[in-house]
Amino acid sequence: MLGGLTLKNIKLKTKLILIITTLVFLSSTVSGLISYSNQKEAILNELKDTNSNLAKILSNQIETFLNEKIKLLESISSLDGITSLDRDSQTKILKSIKTKQPDFSLLFVTNLKGYQIARSDGKTFYSDLSKRQYIKDVKEKKRTVISDILISKTTGKPSLAIVTPIFDSDNKMIGILGAFVDLSTIENFRKEIAIGKTGFAFVVDSEGKVLAHPDKNIIQERVSYSNIEPVKEVLKKKIGTTIYEINGTKYYASYRPVSILNGGVIVQQSYKEAFSALNKVRLSTAIITIIIILVASAIGYIFSLSITKPISKLVFFANGLSEGDLTQKINIKNKDEIGKLASAFEKMNNNLKNLLNNINIASEKVNKAALNLSESSSQVSEISEQISVAIDELASGNSAQAASIENTSNSINEIVKSIETISNKSIESARISNESKLLADRGIEIINNQNNKLKQSAEAIKNVSNSIENLNKKSEEINQITNLINSIAEQTNLLALNASIEAARAGEAGRGFSVVADEIRKLAEQSQESVEQINNILIDMVNDIKDVVLITRDTLEIFKEQESLSQNTTDAFYKISDSINKVLHQTNDIAEAIEKVKSETDNMVDEIQSISAVSEESAASAEEVAASTQEQSSSIQRISVAAQELAELSINLEKEVRKFKF
Repeated sequence: MLGGLTLKNIKLKTKLILIITTLVFLSSTVSGLISYSNQKEAILNELKDTNSNLAKILSNQIETFLNEKIKLLESISSLDGITSLDRDSQTKILKSIKTKQPDFSLLFVTNLKGYQIARSDGKTFYSDLSKRQYIKDVKEKKRTVISDILISKTTGKPSLAIVTPIFDSDNKMIGILGAFVDLSTIENFRKEIAIGKTGFAFVVDSEGKVLAHPDKNIIQERVSYSNIEPVKEVLKKKIGTTIYEINGTKYYASYRPVSILNGGVIVQQSYKEAFSALNKVRLSTAIITIIIILVASAIGYIFSLSITKPISKLVFFANGLSEGDLTQKINIKNKDEIGKLASAFEKMNNNLKNLLNNINIASEKVNKAALNLSESSSQVSEISEQISVAIDELASGNSAQAASIENTSNSINEIVKSIETISNKSIESARISNESKLLADRGIEIINNQNNKLKQSAEAIKNVSNSIENLNKKSEEINQITNLINSIAEQTNLLALNASIEAARAGEAGRGFSVVADEIRKLAEQSQESVEQINNILIDMVNDIKDVVLITRDTLEIFKEQESLSQNTTDAFYKISDSINKVLHQTNDIAEAIEKVKSETDNMVDEIQSISAVSEESAASAEEVAASTQEQSSSIQRISVAAQELAELSINLEKEVRKFKF
């Protein structure tokens, strides 16, 4: 949190400025640190190289100076005037050398015992140097020896003695040539070493005592610096640089040993001055970083405006879109991603317009289709009722037919009895023949009535068949309507899904429209489910209709068979009538006629039984058709209810669409 604000509550413009400023600050800081580190390293290397080179120069100068003096003494030691051990010659040579080499404070010659025998100052007071360490060393080593630092009795300044053996022509040591070297020249060398305003060099001997220093009191007092870091290191014959503190002042120093002195030189500079350039670099880096941050903040502000202004327009557009206003225009001409986003918003707006127009049109079509479906359902219901009435009439006709057949069967039984009576009582044949004639006529009349009933039943069955065929066609039309509704619902669902996707891409701004799209999709899915229910009902109804058609066709075939059998019965009755006439006219052939009548009567009984069975089957089929018709009527009522629900959904969909302005 910043000042009680979370990042979510900070404006995008402020976020962009903060991000750019932070990135620039971090990059500038890192770059500055790297630059500072590189420059620090470069300055340290330069400082190290400078101090080290100065220390090397001073060390080399001292080495060269003393080596020259050594070589000079060694060359003098081989002069004839020196090797001759003639005091006057030696004194003359020493004086000449002293005049030319003012760095020698005194030149002298000693014998092998260490007693002076000649001096460059011409004095005749000769010192006994036999106990001096450097005399002992040269006698022992028989080569040039340099003493430790001494305080010259002549000048009172630090000096050193250089002694070299004198050899004769046989290379036998015969004496010692020595000189005291005034080390003031080293101070002159030291003075030439300058670094900055506070930097200077100083020289120490093997004990760490100062030989050359800007402060003469330190030299005169022979102050020892053996306890400071660079002197400790140089007395260990080491070369390097270090940072140390003395008398409350911090120094950066380079040190280098002077082997000929067994001491060394130290070139130092105050730490503050030595690293003043680094402080300037640090300050300049900080200033540049601040300037870069300020410039970056200004650029970030300008840049953020170029981003947030069009985004604000898009937010305003999205808010209007979420409120259902599709009449807006976006005036953003950017060629970047924001411009592409604005173009996508405009496309989405146009697509939503087209979608809502299509939904509106589809809703009207669905409404009309639902009304048509409702009307068709009503018509089918009426047709089903008519079919039910017809089936009931058919059932009633079959019942009447069964009763007629039963009467016919009874009549045939009477005929059989009459024939038997004729057979038994031939005397009464005439009377019975007349009765048979009457009964035959009655049978013909009954058969004719039966034929008429059969024709009526067949006609009713044909009507039922035609009605069922019409119902089948209506079912196909309903199926086409439901397919159209299903297609519209699928398109609506697809459009709603696309709208949800576009709303999801719009993020928070498209959430409101996403809800509307989800509701549209749910309505479309409900429409599809209703259509599927209708289709399932239609499928069941069509299957039932097909079964009824098959049953009706079978019934028609049965009726045709009944008609054929009835015709046979009629013919039989006509034959009976003819037979009875013959009985009346040919009494002599009565026995034969009775047998024929009996035979025909038996056939008639079988046929009547067949007719009775067919009638019973026809009645059962009619009852099944009636039950199927009732189920069909119930299904049609459900279709009608579903059509009404679909119409209500369509009206609700139109209301939702009217909420948008387009």
